[in-house]
Amino acid sequence: MQYYNHTMSRSYVREHPTVYSEIERELGKMNRITFKEFAGADLIYFGKTEGCDFYKGQNIAVIGTPHYPPFLYKLIALTIGLEINVDAELNRQKISRYGYEFEFMTYSSENVVLRNIQFWLIEGELEQAVGRARLLREAGATVYLFSNFLLRQAKPEKFYFSFD
Repeated sequence: MQYYNHTMSRSYVREHPTVYSEIERELGKMNRITFKEFAGADLIYFGKTEGCDFYKGQNIAVIGTPHYPPFLYKLIALTIGLEINVDAELNRQKISRYGYEFEFMTYSSENVVLRNIQFWLIEGELEQAVGRARLLREAGATVYLFSNFLLRQAKPEKFYFSFD
């Protein structure tokens, strides 16, 4: 289940320090995957999810949208020989993906190569985090995803959390 009404970027979470306690109050205590900076005693975090199997069959909360520095998207494109506008900048804009429209900080449609690299990295990290519950093999587990980057298999929820 995905809650997508907040960006859940690192800066958003820093600005709204009640994010984790509000989610726990609404959904109960459960394992979570988030940014390393906020992980605390959590065992895994974005960037350290691949191959971890100890959340299988358990409910987990994946909290955050793991953006990378813009130079990384450009470096990847240049390294594999793609032509890009090196002066391209990220801007908040409405995008359409998997039949949903949502606002996201990304490159304009004129910079589709950079946008695709950005989406590939973010989606890959979120998919790895969601996959720790092993939903295909373990019945009964639920993953609660808090990110404004919609995943294909997610069920967007209409309930909105308020972290103000």
